Amino acid sequence: MTNAFLFIGAKFLLLLFGAPAAYAPSVQQLGITARLATAYIAGHLVISVAAVAFSLMRIEMTMLTMAVPFAGFALACAIYLSRRRPVAIAPPGSDGTHAGARFAQITTVTTLACVFVALLATRATSADYLYFWGAKAARFAEVGRIDAALLVTPHMIHLRGLYPPLVTIAHTWSALVAGEMLWVENLASAGGWLVVGTVILHALLREKYGRATANGIIPFWTVAIGASLIDSFSGGSAEAPLVCFTTLGAASLFLGGGVLTPLCFAAMVLTKVEGTMIAVLCIGAAMLARRFAEPRPSMRQIVAAASSTAAAYLMWWGFQRLEGLPTSDPMRQRVLDLDVSRFPAVIVTMMANMDAGTLGLSWIVALSVVVFCVGRWRIAFGPLLVSLSIVGFYAVYYLHERRPLELVMGWEVPRITQPALSLLVLAAGLALHARPQEAETAHDVLSAP
Repeated sequence: MTNAFLFIGAKFLLLLFGAPAAYAPSVQQLGITARLATAYIAGHLVISVAAVAFSLMRIEMTMLTMAVPFAGFALACAIYLSRRRPVAIAPPGSDGTHAGARFAQITTVTTLACVFVALLATRATSADYLYFWGAKAARFAEVGRIDAALLVTPHMIHLRGLYPPLVTIAHTWSALVAGEMLWVENLASAGGWLVVGTVILHALLREKYGRATANGIIPFWTVAIGASLIDSFSGGSAEAPLVCFTTLGAASLFLGGGVLTPLCFAAMVLTKVEGTMIAVLCIGAAMLARRFAEPRPSMRQIVAAASSTAAAYLMWWGFQRLEGLPTSDPMRQRVLDLDVSRFPAVIVTMMANMDAGTLGLSWIVALSVVVFCVGRWRIAFGPLLVSLSIVGFYAVYYLHERRPLELVMGWEVPRITQPALSLLVLAAGLALHARPQEAETAHDVLSAP
């Protein structure tokens, strides 16, 4: 029992590592829970970068070597930033009806509770968690570093040495603090990322469009993503954090989220290989949104997203090169080796596996709302374009596949399309609930650093 408390408590200790992010002016507007959630994201970035640096310098990762210097530095920064003049917080706009707010709260809390129960009951455990996310974490905690020698061993190809470190290092950190890898308790981390996404997304929407809009979008988003995470067996894997980072990164980029933008884009890249692809699609969509969307994302936000994406990618790529890890996946095909004749089969198989735990209703309802609100497409342009681009990318990607499509796509599609579903729901919510005039008059301080 003591080890379980230590293991879970280690996750909360990451709040201290990322504390300075909670005092950024753009984050101070979002309320205490969103500030804590932002610190949680920043804490994961800090230990990921630290793990890469320690492994290159051959410094053993322990609870003391990781916690003392970074927690001390973060605490000093947070104290300094907290002494600055506080940012004035403006009224959040329309509160909507009391009944609507109560419905949003009950729906969201009930969904989150169901997700945690399913995860801890091991009803949604990912096979990837057993094959490599958890296995690598247990090994890294044992040797005190990223064990590159193990990852390049031929008979350990299933450990996927190509994959970025953020999720594995987060598991490793908890194992270091508790003294062992607690496989079941660690499954709750997927639910934690859903909480983080819910809290920050609600705060961003509330600040930009008012509480009524946030209360109208968040329950549907939480239900759709919660059901999808459970149905796709995403417990313990990188799917939940990637959905969280993708949603918050896109929302902060298109709505104006200050420091959240570089944090989430760097985290995307360090979470999964496809995170880099999604980050690039978001940046490309933001450039187009400056011409077609309303409100338009600022060039400052786009540059911040691109810079953090490049920095995170180069850091992990450099580690791979220095340690002899693969920089491309030998289990995948060449880029131009496409079989276009399989395109109809790819589309049919993809659609058959986009159930999302709701018999496809999450996709159908969101798409229907977007079509119904076609006259308001400008306000949903950014998230909608990224969502469709992700689905389109995977449709082309599977033209490389030579194995039976159902065998491969039946396992992968329910998981890898979740960021697209998340952004589609966000786009539908914006089209239905938000209004361009509200974006112009709402308190727009989120473009601050």
